[in-house]
This record gives sequence, structure tokens and C-alpha cells, in this order.
Amino acid sequence: MRGELHIAQPVVWGVAGFSVLGVSALAQTLPAALPPVRLLVAGLSATPVGMALVVVALYHPSLTWYLLGSALAGAGAGLLFKAALGGAVATADPAATAGVLAVFFAVAYVGMGVPPILLAAATHAVSDRVAVLVFGVAVLAVSAVAARFQAGARERVS
Repeated sequence: MRGELHIAQPVVWGVAGFSVLGVSALAQTLPAALPPVRLLVAGLSATPVGMALVVVALYHPSLTWYLLGSALAGAGAGLLFKAALGGAVATADPAATAGVLAVFFAVAYVGMGVPPILLAAATHAVSDRVAVLVFGVAVLAVSAVAARFQAGARERVS
């Protein structure tokens, strides 16, 4: 990415990584009163829009758009994590909550760890732009499928 945005200073890339993780953590603390459905809608909207901004920033070099997109995608991921965790706890049998949380976190860590590893591996096979574009399309596709499942679940409940 350094070459794509023409910025080599390590501190800038540290800020980019911090913005994703920091905003994700912050997003999980702010909406305490929001119901899980609203968290899901906000997260499923923010994550692909943020990734789209990152892709645009790589094709039309802009550190500002890159950082904004990273932060927005991080916020969306934080909201999705909070909604999923809340849903897991709310639907678990009280006697099985610890087991449900153990499985939740194991799956979450795989889900948060494998995609960045695959993205890094892809950058060795193709350009950063192409790898991030494919990753962004995958994020959009997964978000669209998840939104459709969520809409279907709400229709069945109504």
C-alpha cells in the first residue's frame, strides 16, 4: 500500500492500523442502548462502504480517503462484533453461556485472522490494488448475503 499511496513513513501506516482497531473498539462502547438489529444494519452498511473508500483511495491515491475508509470499516466491524456477541449471549441457554462464548470467540478469531492473512498472501501474487479490490468485493458480497439473511429473519419474526 505504501507504493500505491506514495507514503513510506511507518508512522502513517501505524495510524492506519490504529484507526481500524481503535475505532472498532470505540464503536463497541458507544451504542449501549441500540438494539442488536440496528447495530447489524449500521455495521453491515459501514463495513462495505469503508472498504469501498479504501479501494477508491488506492486507485485515486488519497491518504485522507484511505484513513476515513479504514476507520469506517473498523467502526462497522466493531458494531457487527457487538451485535453478534449480544445475539450469542441473548440466545444461549444460561447454563451454556460459557460454552457458547468460547465457541463464539474461537470462530470470531478465525474470522478476523484468516482474511488478513489471505489478503497479505494475495499481495505477493498480484498487485496491492488488485488484492484490495478483490478483498473489498468479498466484503461487499458477504455483507450483502448477511443483510439478506437478516432481512429474512426479520420477515419471519414479523
